[in-house]
This record gives sequence, structure tokens and C-alpha cells, in this order.
Amino acid sequence: MQTIEVQLAARATKLSTDNNRLEELTRLKDTRGLNESKQKEFDELPDKIKANEELIADIKGEIASKLPTIRDTVNSDATVGEKLKMIFRDYGMTITSILASIGLLIGLIVEAIKNPLHHHPHPHHHHHLRYQTTLLEKC
Repeated sequence: MQTIEVQLAARATKLSTDNNRLEELTRLKDTRGLNESKQKEFDELPDKIKANEELIADIKGEIASKLPTIRDTVNSDATVGEKLKMIFRDYGMTITSILASIGLLIGLIVEAIKNPLHHHPHPHHHHHLRYQTTLLEKC
């Protein structure tokens, strides 16, 4: 089964190809006209493009629906190792999970640089690092 990111990339590629073909056929139509098969292709392309745009919007919506759950995992009280395990267990080896993990690690490094000797007095002390959130929102 394809990951959601692979599906999105495939649809985006198809959309780009269809848009380029429509532009090419439009130029051809304006200069020399279209034969019957190219005219049929020209007439069908707008519907194909619209269908791909709708599928892309659906896939992006599915990705966006995962962000709150990933954000909850990143901001949980679990250790960094546990958070990484949870992210990859729940989302597999996807772009979203990799970016979430990178954001988590960057946040940890930034926090260590900002407070090198600071130990959290309470195990439920939360840090909502903007680096983590920014990377997650770009997914």
C-alpha cells in the first residue's frame, strides 16, 4: 500500500502533466487546430484536472487530520525515545513522521542549548517548542 505522501506526489505529478498537456493543446489549437483525437483529449482534460485537484485536496485534508495527534505525541510527557517510537509505530516511515521526529530532536537540541544545566523539577513540565510546531505544520 502506498503511503499518503506517495499518493499526494503521484497526483501532483499527474496534475502537472495534465496542465502542461492542456497548455500544449491550447497552443496547438490556436495555431493549427486539432484533429479529432486531440480535440477529444482537449475536451476531457479540464475534467481530469478538476478530479485530480479534488483528490489532492482530500489527501491534504487526511494529512492535516493527523497533525493534532502527532503534535500531542511530541508534546507528551514521554521520553524522547518513547516519543520517537510512538511516532514511527503510529505513522510508519513517512515524510510526516520523519519531519515530526526531526522537529522533536531540533527542539531538544535548542532546549539543551538554551538551558544547558536546567533540569525539570516536575515530570509533567511541558515545553511547546515553536520549532517542533513549525515543522509539524509544514507537513
